[in-house]
Amino acid sequence: MQTLTISEIFSQFAFYQAEYLNILNTPAQYATPVQQASLDLWPFNRAELCLGELLQLWLGNKWVIQPAAQIFDADPVLKRHLPQQQDLYVYDIHGNILTGKYEAWAWSVSQNQAVKVEVESAVQYYSIYKSLSAPQAA
Repeated sequence: MQTLTISEIFSQFAFYQAEYLNILNTPAQYATPVQQASLDLWPFNRAELCLGELLQLWLGNKWVIQPAAQIFDADPVLKRHLPQQQDLYVYDIHGNILTGKYEAWAWSVSQNQAVKVEVESAVQYYSIYKSLSAPQAA
């Protein structure tokens, strides 16, 4: 099975958005491995994230960080000058729940590269991940 990279996904992100429902309903496509996409929070087991999981998390706006500038949404003059799309798509979180020390990586659409980001509650990200459902193999 082909392994994707995060940059490959975002170079064809419109395709993945258009094919989202097909991918979610096709076990082989859903389970496509993605390099460096994982959730590793001690004391929980490490989870390697696959394409279907990432698409659910991103397109459901669960693992998307809004640009800080969107705080000004209430001001229509400022809003015209701000980016209107989500910018940071989280794909890798690791750390220790007990100490609260985490490191996370996201793909920045505006910079077209991976960037290190801060996440407020890795437990929340973990809980959202655990709520995902995968297609059943026929």
